[in-house]
Amino acid sequence: MNHSRKPVTLVVYEWIDNQPGTLAWVFPTFGAAVRAVRALRNAVGWLIVAGVKRERSAIDVDDVRKSGAILLERLCFAPRSGEGRREAIAQTRSSTTASPWPPPMHALPTA
Repeated sequence: MNHSRKPVTLVVYEWIDNQPGTLAWVFPTFGAAVRAVRALRNAVGWLIVAGVKRERSAIDVDDVRKSGAILLERLCFAPRSGEGRREAIAQTRSSTTASPWPPPMHALPTA
């Protein structure tokens, strides 16, 4: 099934440098959501879900995962605070020749 022309929801649940919480945006296409998340340089944990998710309360990422509607998920690991976090962020940003920022995305296998 081709999801490229159907609405999707981008959910960002992990950030570097700030933690505004879980945020979600609806996009008309999968490609538009990918372009948007690449522009969000401080988004390190995110997923793209098939369909429109309009939740009145906070989106529960575990429930979204259980639904099986995830088209793509990306999580870059970095310590949450302290010197290790600053070093991980600096190393990620300074290694642009070896690996571009944001890092390449890989689709998760579907069950």
